Amino acid sequence: MFHDPIQIPALIELTLLAVVLIFVSVVRARRRRQRLRNGADAGTNPGR
Repeated sequence: MFHDPIQIPALIELTLLAVVLIFVSVVRARRRRQRLRNGADAGTNPGR
């Protein structure tokens, strides 16, 4: 399907951008959870 020499690098760039965005969001979520864990007592979060 992709015989155009311009479309293949564009697809690679899009996939790389998507992976980077997902990675950054996961890292931010982890940091946020760690901050909440350190700032709050154990009894404040009864779910986890």
